[in-house]
Amino acid sequence: MNHEAGNIQIFHSPDLEPLLAHAATLLSAPLADPFAKEIIVVPHADMVRYLKRNLSQHLGATSADRRDGIVANVEFVYPRQLANASTSDLLGLSTSPWDAHRLTWSIARVVHDSQLFVPGFSRAPLSVSRRAADLFDRYASHRPEMLKHWRNKDGVLVGDQLAWLHTDGSQNWQQLLFAAVAECIDAMPESSTRASHNSAAFRQAVESASKANELPERITIFGINALSRASRHVLEVLSDFCEINVYL
Repeated sequence: MNHEAGNIQIFHSPDLEPLLAHAATLLSAPLADPFAKEIIVVPHADMVRYLKRNLSQHLGATSADRRDGIVANVEFVYPRQLANASTSDLLGLSTSPWDAHRLTWSIARVVHDSQLFVPGFSRAPLSVSRRAADLFDRYASHRPEMLKHWRNKDGVLVGDQLAWLHTDGSQNWQQLLFAAVAECIDAMPESSTRASHNSAAFRQAVESASKANELPERITIFGINALSRASRHVLEVLSDFCEINVYL
């Protein structure tokens, strides 16, 4: 069964086999650019292996019976990469400075240089930096608006004063640390605006890429039952300019 939501087509079935068969038929249609990569968003590495094994029985096969096809020039993308999409990397395909692995080192450097208070950092700097990076990574996926406020130090009226920190001071270190790290990353030469930090700038970048024929012709999402708010936002913007098919 299929539904349309804007420019996104949704196909759903209680079993993977009919979804796989439909996706294989759709992906068998060649892209306009023979050198362009197919983009498939998957939940985990096991799904990558499943699709490679089963799509190879259909794509490029000489006949339905021989099943001697091949899966090539396909970029498998994870939802967390989409959450790191930016104005210069619209699908988050390259390693973003906001990726948790790279972010760990940025946090460690910022805390060391600024002497910000982060609980436990003096005893175990790298492990605490990694936990903070994982925390910010989860916030980016599920609470992007909060991080946007923290990054911009947006004022919130608290009593008679304009403040951007929690009245509960025990958690202020998170906001102070994120604001400092965001400032550090923004100053990097290769840095670009994250989609969740500036939606208008991201949409403008997508529109420019579309005019220059630099967007993927289609994006396939397979086997993902739930997407984070940040990932959904990126796909919603992209869906105004390219074909998106979702298999649930």
